[in-house]
Amino acid sequence: IVHQVFPLVNSIGLNEQELLFLTQSASGPHASLASWNGIPDVGVVSDILFWVLKEHGKTADRASDLTRIHFHTLAYHILATVDGFWGNQVAAVAAGARAAGAQACATETIDTSKVFLKAPLEFVTSQIEAPSKISLNPDEPVVHWH
Repeated sequence: IVHQVFPLVNSIGLNEQELLFLTQSASGPHASLASWNGIPDVGVVSDILFWVLKEHGKTADRASDLTRIHFHTLAYHILATVDGFWGNQVAAVAAGARAAGAQACATETIDTSKVFLKAPLEFVTSQIEAPSKISLNPDEPVVHWH
């Protein structure tokens, strides 16, 4: 995927198993993690996504068009992008998460009285870099960080 897919695509979607396999096979960050223990840690996921874009994403010196990764798990979605290539990312990740939820629940309208938020209400944005701690507001469930 690193050598045959990333150079050809501008956007890719990965779930938690695919992301973990990618970092393990390419000796990326957290490659020693054998499996997720429940809901994937947001900081770990963010570290891996940042590494993929830093090492394999589009730059002036690299023959790659990859500028966007949509990570999705049952609990949350993360959209990681290279600056300057994608507009309205907050709406895009919200729409993707809503569509996935509607598909998973087999309904076009999600009854909020029958669902609950599985995303962590507090998380750090990295386990490697200087992290920011973010508190999630369920009434505004899309957060943004650099």
